[in-house]
Amino acid sequence: MLYYLAKFEKGYNLWQTNLRTKETKILSSLKAKRPGQIEMGAKGTHLYVLSDGKLSKVDLKKGKAEKISINGEMLLDEMSERAYLAEHIWRQTKKKFYRKDMQGVDWEFYKKAYFIKLKDINNNFDFANLMSEMLGELNASHTGARYSPSASNADKTASLGLFFDPSYSGDGLKIIEIMDKSPLKNNKSKSKAGHIIKAIDRVTIDKDMNYYPLLNRKAGKNTLITIYDPNLKKQWEEIVKPINRSTLRQLSYERWIKKNDQLVEKLSGGKL
Repeated sequence: MLYYLAKFEKGYNLWQTNLRTKETKILSSLKAKRPGQIEMGAKGTHLYVLSDGKLSKVDLKKGKAEKISINGEMLLDEMSERAYLAEHIWRQTKKKFYRKDMQGVDWEFYKKAYFIKLKDINNNFDFANLMSEMLGELNASHTGARYSPSASNADKTASLGLFFDPSYSGDGLKIIEIMDKSPLKNNKSKSKAGHIIKAIDRVTIDKDMNYYPLLNRKAGKNTLITIYDPNLKKQWEEIVKPINRSTLRQLSYERWIKKNDQLVEKLSGGKL
C-alpha cells in the first residue's frame, strides 16, 4: 500500500493507493493548506502526519486522524546561532564564489576582522548589516544579507502614491508628482503637482514632523487629506483610500516601465 499527501479540490489530504489493484482513495481528510511530512509508526498500524505545523496520528484501518498536542519551550542561544550563521555564510561564499582567488580579497583576513564584532551584536538587524559589510569586501554584485522579521501586529504604513519635493522646507508636504493610479488620481480630486498636503485626518503636518505614523494601518480606509494651492491661496479637503506597500511597488514598477518607454521613443526618434 502506498500512502501520500495530495491536493485535490479542498486542501491536502492523506491518500492511499493499492499498488496491485491500483485502487486509490482518500484515507483521511486533512484539508491542509500546505503539504507536509508523513512517517510510518513502529508497528505499521498508524501514520504520523505533520502538516500546517500540526501533528496527527492516523489509524490506517479506520482512516481516523487524531490530533497530537505538543507543549514545550526552547531556550535559544542567539549569539551562538548568529556565530554559526556567520561561519556558514563565510564558508559557503568561499566555496561557491565565482572566482577561486576571491577576486584578490584576503577572505581569511576579513573573517577575523568581522567575526570579532559578533560579540557586540545583540539583534538580527545589526547581524545582517555586519554580514553585508563583510560580503561587500568582495565588491561583487548580488552579495549581501538581510533580515526580514514577521510580526502579526507590525506597523503597516500606507501610501498616497505621491512624490514629494525634498527641497521644500515649509510646513506640509509639497507634491512634485502624482503616480498613475494613485488614490489622488481620480476625477473627484483637484490635487496636482505644486499643491501642498497640509494635514492628514486633520492632524497638521509641520516641517519637522514625521508624517508616516499618520498613514499607519490606513490602507483601504477612508482618510481625510487637507490640500492647499499656494498659487490660488485656497485650501480644501478630499477623502481618499491610501494604498498598501505591495500596491505601491506595483505602481512604481509601472512608472519605471512608462518612463523607459518614453526614453526609448525619444532617443530613437519614435522608431522604437
